[in-house]
Amino acid sequence: MRSIIRPPLAWIRRPVLVLALALVIVVPAVAQTPADLIVAITSPAAGATVNGRARIEGWAVDPGNPPTSTGGINARDIQLWLGPYPDGRLLDYAAFGLSSEPSMGFYGASYLRSGFERTWSTCSFRPGPYELWVYVSSLSNPGVLGYNKLDLNVTPCAPGTEIYRADFRDTQSWRALSTTQVETGPDGNAWLIRRKVPGASGDSPEGVYANFRAEVTARVVGRPINRYYYIQFRQVPGPGDTLGDFYYRFSVDPDFGSFDLARFENEIETILIEETRMEMLIRPPEEENRLAVQADGSRISLFINGTKVGEAMDEALPWGRISFGVGSGGQPDAAARFSDFVITIP
Repeated sequence: MRSIIRPPLAWIRRPVLVLALALVIVVPAVAQTPADLIVAITSPAAGATVNGRARIEGWAVDPGNPPTSTGGINARDIQLWLGPYPDGRLLDYAAFGLSSEPSMGFYGASYLRSGFERTWSTCSFRPGPYELWVYVSSLSNPGVLGYNKLDLNVTPCAPGTEIYRADFRDTQSWRALSTTQVETGPDGNAWLIRRKVPGASGDSPEGVYANFRAEVTARVVGRPINRYYYIQFRQVPGPGDTLGDFYYRFSVDPDFGSFDLARFENEIETILIEETRMEMLIRPPEEENRLAVQADGSRISLFINGTKVGEAMDEALPWGRISFGVGSGGQPDAAARFSDFVITIP
């Protein structure tokens, strides 16, 4: 779950979608035949009403080709969509390779690890009916596709409901990392991100969020000049646990006492709120600042230390992953300490 990894993308807006999908092959052009991939959605049940964290589970196999450890399925290309291609949008990628007794019962022991799963935080999405589609592709026979779908109804959650709070002691969700570029790990009740080379690095929890309020407390560690920290949100998910190059970023430079908001599309930056200085509100680098983003439909509101500092309207990205991180501002390295990361319903 590292935002420093940049995979191919599956969607952003429809003109880009058609081009990108040629790379990940999810065009359901024909109905399934016995030689096609088989996709089963086991949870939720068809027609179910869901509220809160909905577990999406199922299995997929490629019975027309020799089984592999993943049943012939491309494990990195289990795509969950809200609405069918091309009018729908990618929701997330599911994890693949889980044990599935139903698939083994139908196709034999070689297909045991054919299960997929992903948790959908429905509280941040508009209530109402949805079509959930699952698209998969063949690993051994490129161009062979499989898909299935079910209808769901999402019910609303109360405003202010807490839908995620980080526990940085949870080694399964927040794993320490040490590479030549970045080092991350717990620091008491907080999370430390140390960028070792010029650039930016961040961490995020699992799942995608549409309408939310995300908050984190940040402080620069070490050299303060020209370092910044940020909340990155509605970032397009990528295969596996990777993140795409389409996202919003709310950045704060505590040394200069400024902030800005931008949308990034394949490293092309679109400024939504120009860099704005607020030295009286933004505390210096050695002190903590509380950052918050509230996204509700196309309206994006920014807060620093409890004060609303800006608002923008932009509908390019309706949902995605949320992360926090630190940037070096072109300097050799950067480090920041993050605490009290929480996501609530606006």
